[in-house]
Amino acid sequence: MPLREREKIQKMLRRQLLILAVLAIAAHAELLPERFGNYTRGAMKPVAVADRPIWDEYGFDAAEQGTYKSGANQMVATAYRLKDPTAALAAFEWLRPAEATPLKLAEYAAAYGNSSLILMGNYVLSFQGNRPTPADLKQIFIYLPKYDQSSLPSLRNYVPANHLIANSERYVLGPAALQKFEPRIAPSVAAFHLGAEAQLARYKTKNGESQLAIFTYPTPQMARERLDAFQKIAGVVAKRSGPLVAVIVSPPDLDDAERLLGQVKYEPAIIWSQKIPEPQGNPGDMLMGIGVLSGVLIVLSLLFGFFLGGFRVALARFGLGSARETFTSLHLGKK
Repeated sequence: MPLREREKIQKMLRRQLLILAVLAIAAHAELLPERFGNYTRGAMKPVAVADRPIWDEYGFDAAEQGTYKSGANQMVATAYRLKDPTAALAAFEWLRPAEATPLKLAEYAAAYGNSSLILMGNYVLSFQGNRPTPADLKQIFIYLPKYDQSSLPSLRNYVPANHLIANSERYVLGPAALQKFEPRIAPSVAAFHLGAEAQLARYKTKNGESQLAIFTYPTPQMARERLDAFQKIAGVVAKRSGPLVAVIVSPPDLDDAERLLGQVKYEPAIIWSQKIPEPQGNPGDMLMGIGVLSGVLIVLSLLFGFFLGGFRVALARFGLGSARETFTSLHLGKK
């Protein structure tokens, strides 16, 4: 093999190895920054998760924990990375304790004891000890690798607020989560293979406690077919609204169940993603513009003519030329 071709092949192999090394480093990048604010991180360690089938349904990617120190202050931070914000929302609702209270650090943030839980894109961040400030969160947000800022599912907006038990929501993406949070509904009835997702929530009235499950399907036709399957479950009360199917299994009071189902109303949201062209000017404005431009050109032509004539007169006065126009005549009529 010629030496030049051998060098080309070696150079190509080195370039490919470099690309693979960069990709490997990116794939194993630490989830949390080495420092933020006044805090400096110690060694990182992996986090083992329980109920792995549910985490797998949520698209669990990685979880790491690090201890941060700032003088005498200490904070233990844990980061969970999921496949997308929907999965992260499901994990957030699952990890949030029943006694947690809202925290004004993000749209989804909760505090319990000396701990806090925050949803950021496809990440769920947990802090024990000191609580991060908004400035700290901003620095962490900038660092997070493989960060996904896509929107959260709209299904969460259809959960009724009246008589809702705080922190009882659970987002379901597959059979494992459904079996854990609402085992009275079979996965075959929910039909997750059709692209179904569900939001669960518990409600308490004077007559008892009920769990509402709202399933969403790609089309209203699918939801209509699934409604028939749900209504075959013993003791179930169900309702369809657009692509949503709201289900309550064995409610303590049928009237309360009907009132709760009546609050689930699908409202389609129309999103116009096509760029709307700017409105064109009317013909009158166009003609006015043409007239103004013509007038300007006429004035400029007259000024240029006066300037050229005056320049020739000045040349003739100083004996450098004639003010009269000179031209060449061929006298073609005499031939």
